[in-house]
Amino acid sequence: MATTYQELLPAVEATVIANNLPVAKAREVIGRFMTISKLGRNQGRSVKWTRYNTLPKAMSPLADGIPPTSTKPTKTDITASLEQYGAIVELTDRITMTHTDPVLNIETERCMENASETIEAVRFGIAKGGTNVIYAGNVASRSLVNATISRGLIRQAVRNLSRNRARRITKMIKASALIATEPVAAAFVAVVHPDLESDVRNISGFTPVEYYSNPSAAFEDELGKAEGIRFVKSDLCEPWLSSGASNATWLIAGNIASAAASCDVYPVLIFGADSFAGVPLTGQNKGIRLHVVPPDKVDSGNRLGQVGSVGWITDQASAIINDLWMVRLEVAATASLT
Repeated sequence: MATTYQELLPAVEATVIANNLPVAKAREVIGRFMTISKLGRNQGRSVKWTRYNTLPKAMSPLADGIPPTSTKPTKTDITASLEQYGAIVELTDRITMTHTDPVLNIETERCMENASETIEAVRFGIAKGGTNVIYAGNVASRSLVNATISRGLIRQAVRNLSRNRARRITKMIKASALIATEPVAAAFVAVVHPDLESDVRNISGFTPVEYYSNPSAAFEDELGKAEGIRFVKSDLCEPWLSSGASNATWLIAGNIASAAASCDVYPVLIFGADSFAGVPLTGQNKGIRLHVVPPDKVDSGNRLGQVGSVGWITDQASAIINDLWMVRLEVAATASLT
């Protein structure tokens, strides 16, 4: 249903200081450390990544003049399907023709923000489903998590990734409408929820961004580094609420838990290079298609030009393409910041 003039009455009884107050925007984080490829139009919905596996070690000495038995190559295929997402805002002609605020322009900006945040949230949901996981407190499942992040836990993660020959990230997607990369200092990258910031900063040996030799080279929203891992925060890296052990020391739904309550469990997503991938249907703005229809556009469904719209639509696919090159820590968050 179209938004009417009465629902967005202009400020006629007061002096307008600012017509368009800023809103809280989610920044692109996970999307910048993914392997991104584009799928052209009319090439179907399914996408596939193929990895030819390493050959087994040839440990047996060869007999003189006798060739070894041939080795059959093997490969691993990872598939995903493009899914479509979108949203629309409808506005009447009275709003666009008489309102004192540039509502059409404002909602166009909000739609692009909404598209980026939606894609980011979808990707987080997929990344949180990996099978390479370490639970804080040396426990066997999420429901038993009873400890927060620590230097020892980070070292476990680095050992896990190194054992599986994960490579450090050396490039990331530029913060622009185009899909292009820029070089970065080699490191594994961990994405954490802001609730974990205090615990991350308390990791033994942690170096905050402000102590980097070149702080300007830090990622946006980067906290710092420890044990070869750079920590970046995003509120879209959401916890599983009330999913851990009962302990009043840990954070639950933003409050200190009672002794009988279960703590929230937070993912710490640690990425190596080429571990997580995405494919948008080709196009500008990273596959987001923005459609603006002014209210005065007359057609059979809008015969008097009374209703217009702003909307976005996109087709995206994402997948973990190497589960052993990314690891998920599951931790609690300290409730008290004193």
